Amino acid sequence: WLPAAFLLRTYLLKSWIGVSDEHYYQIMVNRDQFHLEELQEVYTDIRIRKFDCAVRKGFHFIFYASGLIVELRFLARGYISIMVLAGVIHGLVYNMLRCISLYGNLFTDNLYVQSWLYFAPRVRDGREAYINIRVAQALTTLSTPVFNIMLDQLTDCGPKAEEADRNIAQSMVFLVFLPVALGDAMGEVVGSFYGKHQFEVKGFGEVNKKSLEGCAAVFTFSLIATMLSTFVVWPDELPLLWKILLPICVSTLSTLTETIAFRSTDNFVIPVCNAIIVMIVYEKVRNEC
Repeated sequence: WLPAAFLLRTYLLKSWIGVSDEHYYQIMVNRDQFHLEELQEVYTDIRIRKFDCAVRKGFHFIFYASGLIVELRFLARGYISIMVLAGVIHGLVYNMLRCISLYGNLFTDNLYVQSWLYFAPRVRDGREAYINIRVAQALTTLSTPVFNIMLDQLTDCGPKAEEADRNIAQSMVFLVFLPVALGDAMGEVVGSFYGKHQFEVKGFGEVNKKSLEGCAAVFTFSLIATMLSTFVVWPDELPLLWKILLPICVSTLSTLTETIAFRSTDNFVIPVCNAIIVMIVYEKVRNEC
């Protein structure tokens, strides 16, 4: 999707926002001379927020939709170590290329190379946008293998089990990743446009703020998605009480971790914390059966 991200960002910046060539280059490539306040004044803050949400969260949905398909088709149904290793190596190589480009000062002013290395850095993250997206993408890449290792080590559903309950493993995937795939994304969308009660948070970016409205959206959309998953996907052995309580616990934990986590790390912190609580409940239900 890297060419698609490049074309979409170019179209929105040039045709919709109408940025100048100088500002286009600053946003897409080199932020050494980047002045966020100037861009917000010239092109209005609301347009910049809409642009950030459309590009960053649009591809967030695409990434997690494809990721869930891979997770459900292969990893949660008994992954093989080579697949996890390939995913980790891919992420490491990708980030090594970014670091080589950055610290070796190679192609740092090349529009196409930088657009390939960093597909959607936010405008509002200012000069720290590339740090933000480097950390976010590296940790996001690691979340899936970490989850699968936990699945193997802490439950009977992993690939080392001779009679793995694959339906339960797939149900865990929804509970672990839906809050970050849907809840986290909708939290930023709602918070960006309707967030009136804002507060400061820590993170990489010139604008490090979240809102109570955004946090409420994280909880609401996480709860809806995970509640549907427990009733539709989770096998009948999960008692009705836990089909209700587990989504509430996961959604509450997701909201807390999304709020507290250092900005750009939540795509890793949310699923890992969710995996822990889901696996604790799994063991409890297993012992009661």
